[in-house]
Amino acid sequence: AETAGSGDGAAPYREDSDARYASEAVYKKIRGLLLKKCKRCKRICKDGDDLIGHFKEAHGKLLCPTCVSYNRQFWFDVVAYDPESLEKHKRGLLPEAGFSGHTFCTHCKAYFYNKEEAKRHCQAEHQLCTVCDILGKKLQFYRNYAELEQHYRARHYCCTDSLCIKNLCYVYAYKSELWTHYLTHHSLNIQLTDIKLTGRDNPPVCAIGDNEEGDAFAVYRQEPNITTPLINEPYFPAFGAAPAVPAFMSREILSQGAQAREARLRQIRLFTKTFCNEVNSSIEKFIEGSKDFETLVGELEAAVGRQATLQMLENVSFMHRAKEVREKAKEYRKAVMFPTFQKSASRPPSAERRKSGSFVSGFKILDLSKKK
Repeated sequence: AETAGSGDGAAPYREDSDARYASEAVYKKIRGLLLKKCKRCKRICKDGDDLIGHFKEAHGKLLCPTCVSYNRQFWFDVVAYDPESLEKHKRGLLPEAGFSGHTFCTHCKAYFYNKEEAKRHCQAEHQLCTVCDILGKKLQFYRNYAELEQHYRARHYCCTDSLCIKNLCYVYAYKSELWTHYLTHHSLNIQLTDIKLTGRDNPPVCAIGDNEEGDAFAVYRQEPNITTPLINEPYFPAFGAAPAVPAFMSREILSQGAQAREARLRQIRLFTKTFCNEVNSSIEKFIEGSKDFETLVGELEAAVGRQATLQMLENVSFMHRAKEVREKAKEYRKAVMFPTFQKSASRPPSAERRKSGSFVSGFKILDLSKKK
């Protein structure tokens, strides 16, 4: 058969297969090979499920639903099994030429035709541990991100700083990398030997890669890699599309955060050197969400006054909350530049005061005739 875009257009085109055929006879021959047809009684079934049900009811045999659904066989090549042999077939325990078993997803409890199909499924539905890939344990998939984080803390070296955790930038393949991170970003005086794996229970994993059996912790206890850390140079499997390093694995996040904090401190020092650290702390807590805008403004006003507070709201870096602050700063500017004055409530004089003459009006009448 020729594809729809080839040939001189003389051969009849069939839309159901998106191909041109030399003749009607060739078309029928090829379509006949692709039928869902029983090789025992030649009954034509409407689809794979119908064919599986027919074999079970009419012939007392089982077909492999994975093989049928992936349509990798002609109808006369379909193999029927009994329950025991079907299970062995799925696991690759039968002497079947060119077949080594289907790949099982332990999270979904489902078989896929081969590793490539299972890999596509897991990349769409589950979470790959790229740190394990770096260490040589290929294609380790966890059910969801929550279980992937459990795995990180059970089998990898993790920073416990709240900012690193918040930015999802806390997992390291080697203890030497975590040690360097502590020294560089947190100024912690810690020894390399003090950093250890937690040994917590690891959540269930769907391991598609060809990993050797052995000590479950062996790969995670590799010698420190001080001179050539690999966190930004992961090695991924050769077959298929190699997954990119996730954004949360990029160490640039921490550097960018540190640079932003230094820039903010420089800006704050333009307005106050005495309360620089206190003002920065208030802004940090606001950015983290533990302090609302009104509380922040009150603390800034107490430290530097209203004019300087306005300047900081309009110029200092508030990171991901910058847009929110700039909008509220517009209203704050109006309040600072055009303050509203409260009128004092005028109280009419009481009758007693008027009667007694204690009430003093705005005018005073002088009797000039009594003056000498």
